[in-house]
Amino acid sequence: MMVFYECWLPNPVPRFVLFAHDSGEIVRTTSLEAFKQEVSRIPAGGTLRCFNTCAGGTHSGLDPSILEEMEALCRQTGIVFLGGDEEIICVCA
Repeated sequence: MMVFYECWLPNPVPRFVLFAHDSGEIVRTTSLEAFKQEVSRIPAGGTLRCFNTCAGGTHSGLDPSILEEMEALCRQTGIVFLGGDEEIICVCA
């Protein structure tokens, strides 16, 4: 998954992107609830990886409770969440 949040915009909203490795499907939404529904489709024991960029990050200024909700959802559904600072996969340009 990637979360984008342009905090410099007048009315920023998080944008969520989820790539399903097995099907190649990419889901894009600005709805946290819709995103959580898509994440819930990952089978128990599956892994949700969080990708970010090395510079300022894709979601600087994002309300931390949003990622906390994602972690909680993963715990509840048995999905392994790799999204902490030491586990984030950085994409550098």
